[in-house]
Amino acid sequence: MKKVAFYTLGCRVNQYETNGFAEEYIKQGWQVCGFDEDCDLYVINTCAVTAESARKSGQMIRRAAKRGDTVAVGCYSQLCPDKISAIPGVIRVGGNVNKKAVVMNTQTPSFSFEGCGYENFCLEGKTDLFSSCRAYVKIQDGCPNKCTYCIIPTARGNARSRELVDIMQECRNLADAGYSEIGLTGIEVSAYDKAPLGEVIKQVSEIEGIKRLRLGSLTPTCIDRPLLEAMRDSRVFCNHLHLSVQSGCTRILNLMRRKYNKEQLQQRIDLIREVLPQAMLSADIITGFPTETDGEAEETLQFCVNNRFMHVHSFPYSERPGTEAAVMSGQVDKKIRAMRNDKLISATNKVREQLLAFRIGTKQIILTEKNVCGVCTGHTEDFIECSFEGDFKAGDYVLVNIISQKNGILKGEAI
Repeated sequence: MKKVAFYTLGCRVNQYETNGFAEEYIKQGWQVCGFDEDCDLYVINTCAVTAESARKSGQMIRRAAKRGDTVAVGCYSQLCPDKISAIPGVIRVGGNVNKKAVVMNTQTPSFSFEGCGYENFCLEGKTDLFSSCRAYVKIQDGCPNKCTYCIIPTARGNARSRELVDIMQECRNLADAGYSEIGLTGIEVSAYDKAPLGEVIKQVSEIEGIKRLRLGSLTPTCIDRPLLEAMRDSRVFCNHLHLSVQSGCTRILNLMRRKYNKEQLQQRIDLIREVLPQAMLSADIITGFPTETDGEAEETLQFCVNNRFMHVHSFPYSERPGTEAAVMSGQVDKKIRAMRNDKLISATNKVREQLLAFRIGTKQIILTEKNVCGVCTGHTEDFIECSFEGDFKAGDYVLVNIISQKNGILKGEAI
C-alpha cells in the first residue's frame, strides 16, 4: 500500500482542503501517515499571509523534498511557483486553482483565477486530519476586499461562494460520520452571497447530530441584527464570535482600507452585546502598521481592553511584496512593531485572566477533544480551553465544575 503524508500551514480553509485531499487518496487505496514517516508522497498546503508563514512553507517543502516526491499547493505556491519548482524532489507545484486536481495529478497546474469557480469538495467521513469531534466546512473562497496590507486576494482570487445545497449535504455527511461540532469557514466568510449568513446558520442548525455550530472570522461590516438574531435563535450556535478588527484607530483603518471606522466598529460590537449578551468576542489585530504612532498603538490597545476581548490574535505588521502598504513611507521599525505587539498581548492576557476568573465555581459543558493519560482537554461553548481528569474519549460532552484557571486555560472536575 502506498503511503502519503500531509502538512498544512495557515488557515482553517487550508485545513479543510487538506482533509479533502486525504479523502481522495484514501479512496484510491493509499494510507495516510504522519509527516515524519517515510512515505511515497508528501503534500504541503502552503500559506503566505505573513513573511514568517511564507518562510516556514518553503522550509517544510525543502524538508519533505529531501525525503521523497513532494507536491506543493496553496498561497505560497501561487505566489512563488518558479522558486518552489526549482527545489529538487518537488514533482508538482499548484496554486489555489483546482488544487485538488493538481494534488491528485489529474490536471496540469494553473495559476490564473480567470473563470475560476469553486474548489469542489464534499467531505464524507473521518480521515483523522480533523479532530475526531470538530470539522470545518468551507462555504466560500477568495476575498473581494483590497486591504492595503494583504496579499491574500492575489493568492486566492476574488470571492466565490458555494451553493447552499452543497454546504448542507456536506454538513449532513459530517454529522453522519460522527462530527458533532461544525465550523463554517472561508477566506472571507462575510462575503458569502448565495444566501444570507443567518439563513445558512438556520438551516445547518436543523441538521440532526450537530450539537455545536461556529462561524469563521467575520468582518465587522457584516454584523447586523438579522444575523445576530439567527445566531441567538439557533439551538446549536455557540456564543463566540471572532472579528477581523485589525486596528482600533480610525486613521490606521483608513490607511488599511478597511470598510469601517472606529465608531462604526464600536457600534457593531455594541449591537453584539445587545443581542448576544453572553457572547465571548475575540479579534485579529495588526501592530506597527506603517506610520502608526505610539499614541495610536495605545488607542488600539485600549480599544481591545475596553471591549473585553477574550482572546486577541495579534501579530506585528509584515510587509508582503506586491501590496500597497509594503511601499508606504513611514515603515515602523520591526523592533517597535514587536514591542507594541508584546504590550498588547500582555494587556489583553490580563483581560482574559479576569474573564476566566468569573468562571471559577461555575459548571460548564466541555466537548472533549483528546485524552492523554487520563487528562482530558476540550472547549466550552464559547471556545475557552479547559482541562479535567477522567476516562472520557474524544467527542464526549462532559459537565465540568470549574475550580481554577492558569495561563488562559480553565481547570475543572468532571461531575
